[in-house]
Amino acid sequence: MSESAEPERDAPTLELDRARFRNADGTPSSELTLCSRAERIGLIGDWGVLFRALSGEASVTSGQARIFGLELRAALAQNALGVALCDPTLPNSFSAREYLEHAARLSHGSRTRAQNDARHTLADFGLTELTNKKISELPTYQRRALGLALAAVTRPAALCLESPLRDLDAASADYVARLCLHASERSRVIVSCAAATTPSPERALLDQCQELFALERGSLAAHGTPEAVFSSSSRYLVTLSGARDEEFARALGQAGCELTKQSSSTVLAAFVAPGARLTRYLLELPEASSTDLVLDAALDSGMTVLELEPLSYY
Repeated sequence: MSESAEPERDAPTLELDRARFRNADGTPSSELTLCSRAERIGLIGDWGVLFRALSGEASVTSGQARIFGLELRAALAQNALGVALCDPTLPNSFSAREYLEHAARLSHGSRTRAQNDARHTLADFGLTELTNKKISELPTYQRRALGLALAAVTRPAALCLESPLRDLDAASADYVARLCLHASERSRVIVSCAAATTPSPERALLDQCQELFALERGSLAAHGTPEAVFSSSSRYLVTLSGARDEEFARALGQAGCELTKQSSSTVLAAFVAPGARLTRYLLELPEASSTDLVLDAALDSGMTVLELEPLSYY
């Protein structure tokens, strides 16, 4: 690894352009497209394949995935980002100080500088009490805190934090959430949460983000500010069978609905005749309207509604 890379001027913090990923076991992802220049980005849902790619454990099979204009492999190689996966395998025989020193030295090669990096990072995150503790002795919340410190030890331009609050009790989650926000004072932060119920530490952390992206069944279902994403839901996933989907979409568009075509559901395909045409949309209804618009459009176009699921993240 090399010295921290300077972000490309005005480049997005995170950009996915029709990106598809493949896990080490060969499992593919759906196509994802998003672009954000926010300094604090929140990801809601199962974004595991993205974090595997950010850490080098999954590959981009098509499209583009960039951090600050750098392809993921280049961003990793040039130390433009630090990654904290949720509960990775750690070297339990290392102390916290040894672990950070080892990572820093791998980055820049200097033993003296690595020692200084480790000491300063532990102090900066308020973790000096962990300095000589073995990783095997640390409870989950302190291992998560150490993971944040590890991601930040070489001062990368962006930190990518996978579900740092997952399955923690309220006090532990509040503690780790404060460290996440502290980290965002020095680097841009991309943080994921599986859910965002209210009230919860996860919701409080996401409320501090500038832009959110919500993933539902592998597809991007919502994005915007926390206020917009967590407002009362007018968004639905609708899956239909029939050949007149363009007529259906046109009718709803004329009624003021916003539709985005999604990948079809393989699960619902088992409930229709072989060869039947399935179409799936992410649908946003206009203000003060109801799902009657959807049902009327389906009836008029001869389409059959198989799924009409509200999407809510509060």
